[in-house]
Amino acid sequence: MEQLVASIQQQNRMLKLSFPDNNVPFANQMVANHIVATENFNQDFEFKIEILADSIDIPLKEMIGKMATVEMKRFDGSSRFFNGYIFSFKFLKNDGAYVRYEMVLKPWLAFLKYRQDCQIFQEKTLKDRSSRLFEKCINHDVAWNIRGEDPETTFSVQFNESDYNYLQRQWEAAGWIYWYEHRKDGHTLHIIDQSTTTNSIQNQNQELIWRGNEAHNTGVGVISIADQSQMSFSKYTASSFDFKSPDPLQAEFSSSHAPDQLTDLENYTYSGAYGFKDFDQGKNDLVSRSQADFALNNQKFMVANDAYAEIGHWFKLSRTGGEEKEYLVTGIQHSAGNNYLFETERETAQYRCEMTCIQRDVPWKPILYLNSQMTRIYGLQTAIVVGPLGEEIYTDKYGRVKVQFHWDRLGKKNEESSAWVRVATAWAGSNFGMVSIPRIGQEVIVQFLEGNPDRPIITGSVYNEDNLPPWDLPNNATQSGILSRSSTGATIDNANAIRFEDKKGAEEVWIHAEKDQRIEVENNESHSVGVDRSKTIGSNETVSIGADRTETVGNNETISIGVNRTETVGSNETINIGANRTETVTGNETITIQQNRTKTVVANENANISQNQSVSVAQNQSTSVGQNQTVNVGLNKVESVAVAKALNVGAAYAVTVGAGHALTVAGAMNTAVGLAQFEQVGLAKNVSVGNSYNIDVADKFELQVGSASLVLKSDGTITISGVKILIEGETLVQINGNDVDIN
Repeated sequence: MEQLVASIQQQNRMLKLSFPDNNVPFANQMVANHIVATENFNQDFEFKIEILADSIDIPLKEMIGKMATVEMKRFDGSSRFFNGYIFSFKFLKNDGAYVRYEMVLKPWLAFLKYRQDCQIFQEKTLKDRSSRLFEKCINHDVAWNIRGEDPETTFSVQFNESDYNYLQRQWEAAGWIYWYEHRKDGHTLHIIDQSTTTNSIQNQNQELIWRGNEAHNTGVGVISIADQSQMSFSKYTASSFDFKSPDPLQAEFSSSHAPDQLTDLENYTYSGAYGFKDFDQGKNDLVSRSQADFALNNQKFMVANDAYAEIGHWFKLSRTGGEEKEYLVTGIQHSAGNNYLFETERETAQYRCEMTCIQRDVPWKPILYLNSQMTRIYGLQTAIVVGPLGEEIYTDKYGRVKVQFHWDRLGKKNEESSAWVRVATAWAGSNFGMVSIPRIGQEVIVQFLEGNPDRPIITGSVYNEDNLPPWDLPNNATQSGILSRSSTGATIDNANAIRFEDKKGAEEVWIHAEKDQRIEVENNESHSVGVDRSKTIGSNETVSIGADRTETVGNNETISIGVNRTETVGSNETINIGANRTETVTGNETITIQQNRTKTVVANENANISQNQSVSVAQNQSTSVGQNQTVNVGLNKVESVAVAKALNVGAAYAVTVGAGHALTVAGAMNTAVGLAQFEQVGLAKNVSVGNSYNIDVADKFELQVGSASLVLKSDGTITISGVKILIEGETLVQINGNDVDIN
C-alpha cells in the first residue's frame, strides 16, 4: 500500500478530489478515478464518484455529510467543479493493489429530505416560505431571479412531509425552475421562473461545435443529436370554486402543439377549491402546463465531449447545412475518468456528456409532481378552536373560526394559529339556515376538501375531558337536546336549552331561556294540553290581542290576584256564566261606567253590605220593581232630595216605622191619593201649622174621638154629637142663623 500512495498522485490529472472543509479522515489517501454526474432541471444532482484509496480503514460513517469537490480539467486547461455533500460512501472491493469506494454527492437542499415537519405558513410569499426552510440548511446559497408575480398565500400547510417535498411541490405548482452552479468550495441554487432568462455557456463564443459529420470525431463538440416529438394535448381546461364568489370558475387554453387533425384532445382538471382566483390566473396556470408538456415532448438528445456544456445554460449550434440555433440544457450526465496506471493497463483520460435540450426560445416549465408527491389528508382530524385572549367567540361574517391543530408545534393557540376555517352546518342558504359558531376551547372535527391540507373545513365537534356533555352520562342516556352557554363570563348555570327526555313513562320536553324568550307566529298558533297546564310568571305579563279572544273553561276557573287588577274593554263586554258566580273583594272595589249600565237578574238578587252603602246618581235614578220590594234598615235611614220627589205606587203603599218617623219639607208638600188614604197612629199625632191649615173635602168630612164626633157634609150640614158638649168663649160665643134651635 505504501507504494500505491506514492504512485497515486492527482497533479496533472483530469479529475482531482478535494474536501474544502478539511474535515475528512484519510483525505490525502483518496483520489477520484471516475465520475458520473447527473443534473436535471428541478431535481437534485447526483455525482457518483469512484474513489481509489490505499486504506481499507476509512470510517464510512464519518464521511457522511462532509463536503467534497471534484475538479475537472477541460481540454483547454480551464477547470470546472462538481461540488456537493456526501450522502453515501460505500466500500466496493479490495483487489490487493488498491481499495475502491463509491462516494455519492448531492446538494445542500437534499438535506431537507431528512427534515419532516407539520406546520402552517400564513400570509407568506413562496420566496418567504422557501427562505424560511432554507435557514435549516448548512451553507445554503441561493440566487433568485423571479420576475413574475409571487403573491402572498393566505394558508399553506406542510403536513407529515419533508421540507424538501413541500418546497418541490410548491415550486412545481408555481412553475419555478431550479438548478445548481458549482465552484470549488460550494454550489449555488439558482431559482428562476422564466427559462429564457438563463445565461450562455462560459466559452468565448457561446458555441458548441458540430462534430457529427467527422469520421473519427477528433475535436471537441457535439457528436450526435436526436430529435423527438410526441403526442400532446390540444386543449387545457381547469375549473375551480371560491365560496366568496360562488359561481364555478373555468379557464381554457388551446394549444397549437397538437396535430392539426386532433383538436379534441382536451385535458380537463378540477383544481379544487381556490385553485385560481380568476380567469387570467387560471389561464396562466394552463399555459404553464402546456409549456411543460410541449418542452417534455419536444426534447433533443445530444452527445458531446465538450466539458463546457452545462445545465441551465444555452449554447449555439450549427449543424451541417442548417441554420444556427440556440439550445438550452435542461438535463445532462457527465462521465469522466482519470488515466491512472494499474499494472500493465493504461487508460486515456476521457470526458463525455449526454444532454437533454430544448430550443432556447421554447419556455420550459416543470411538470406537476415531477419530483414531489401531493400531500393528502384523508379521513378526519380534530383541532381546538382558538382566538384572542379574553374572547369566547371569535368569528367573521361567514361564521368561520380559527383553530389550533394538534400537530402544530409553532402555533400559539390564538387568532394567529390558522387562517379562517369554514364551518359546515346542517342547513345553509341565503339568509336562512342553522348557525352555531364553535367557541374558543371547543374540540372540532376537521376534514380537508379533496384531501388538500390547504383546504380545511370544520364538519362537527366532539366532547372531551375538558368539555363534557351538558347532562350527566350515562345516567341520562335517554336525554337529548341542545344546551348553549351564555357569553361572556357565564358559569355552568347560564344557558339556553331545549332537552328531550325519552325515558318510557317520563317523556318530557324541557325548554329553558336564560333571560328573554320571544316566540313569533306569522299566522295561527295552536296549543293542545292533554291534562294539566301550569304557568308561573315571576313579574308582569302583557297579553295583546289584535282582534277577538275566546276563552272556554270546561269546569272551574280560579283567578287569584295578589294586589291590583285593571281590565280595559275598548267597546262591549259580555260575560255569560252558566250557573253561579261568586266574586270576593278583600279590600275596596270601584266600578266606573262612562255611560249607561243595565243590570238584569232573571231570578232573585241579594246584596249584603256589612257596613255602609252610598249610592250617588249625578242626574236621575229610576227603580222599577215588577212585584214587591222590601227595604230593611237596621237603624236609621236618611233620604235627602234636593228639589222634588215623586212617589208613584200602582196599588197599595205601606210604610211601617218601628219607632219615630219624621218628615220635613222645606217648601210645599202635596200628597195626592187616587182612591182612599188611611192613616193610623198608635199613640198621639200632633200637627203644627205655622200659618193656615186647609182641608178640602168634596162630600163629607167626619172627625170622631171615642163617643164624640164631628161630621161636615157638602150640603152644609154640620153635626156635632157627644155625651157632653161644652162650648166656652173667653170673650164671646156667638151663634147666628135664620133659625136657631136650641133644645
